[in-house]
Amino acid sequence: MGKKLLGVMMILFIGGIFLVKAEAQDKSTVTAIIMTDLGKITIELQPGKAPKTVANFVQQAKAKAFDGTTFHRVVPGFVIQGGDPLSKDNNPSNDGTGGGTMGVEPRKLSNIKGTISMASASRNVPINSQSDAQFFINLNDNLGLDQYGFIPFGMVTAGMEIVGKIAQSSRDKNDRPIKNVYIKSVTIQP
Repeated sequence: MGKKLLGVMMILFIGGIFLVKAEAQDKSTVTAIIMTDLGKITIELQPGKAPKTVANFVQQAKAKAFDGTTFHRVVPGFVIQGGDPLSKDNNPSNDGTGGGTMGVEPRKLSNIKGTISMASASRNVPINSQSDAQFFINLNDNLGLDQYGFIPFGMVTAGMEIVGKIAQSSRDKNDRPIKNVYIKSVTIQP
């Protein structure tokens, strides 16, 4: 009887360790601070939900790839989109066409208000590749984007009022802000 009880206790103990470890991995977050010329946006990245996408975003941020880019696409009630390396040049007609591609991964979050997702690098439905540079922040619940395969990888935790200011920018017929809204920097905090 003592050996059985000890065995059950060991199984529960080991199972508890794995459960705690799994919960800790799932709850791990990384903070990204996007400094714009209109203010600061804080995003909680979720590597437990989108590990490849978060790793790419962190790598790009640490390489300062987003610094000096613009929010080149603003669609009120839908998204603000930025991060295109081509938005650093003096040719606004190529904004939205730059950056490389990366693969997709299973979507574990939905495109709800305040989530950040990478833009598509694919015309397939569902998408089979995503941009490694361009990202967007959802201005509303855009659950239809889930069907297309867009992969949220974080959530705005502070600065939605700044996101709202960017969304109110005057824009041209292609939804490009008439006056550039710059991403001064993106920094990562553990």
